[in-house]
Formats: sequence, C-alpha cells, structure tokens
Amino acid sequence: MWLHRGCVADVGVFFLIYIYIYIYAYLRFLRVYVYKHLFIYLLFLIKSKYLETSATNCI
Repeated sequence: MWLHRGCVADVGVFFLIYIYIYIYAYLRFLRVYVYKHLFIYLLFLIKSKYLETSATNCI
C-alpha cells in the first residue's frame, strides 16, 4: 500500500486531490443546473412578454 504509517504528506496530497476533484465536479454540476434554469426562466419571460403584447394587440 502506498500509504505508509506516519506519512502525513501522502494523506495531505490525497486529500487535496480529492477536494479539487470534488469542487470541480460540484462547480460543473452547478453550472449546468444554473444554465438549465436560466434558460427555462428566459423562455418563461419571453413567453409571458409575448402573451402580454399579443393580448394588448387584440384589445
């Protein structure tokens, strides 16, 4: 096993790599999540604005 007794450097490096991968994956997931919801929100805004203008044009 590469993890020796009393070798704290290996644990530190492994921990840093783990945190880096975790943060990278979380930020990637967050970006996709935010983009998806932003796209849905923009569609909703465009749709409501379009319905609002078309309703006022009919009157």
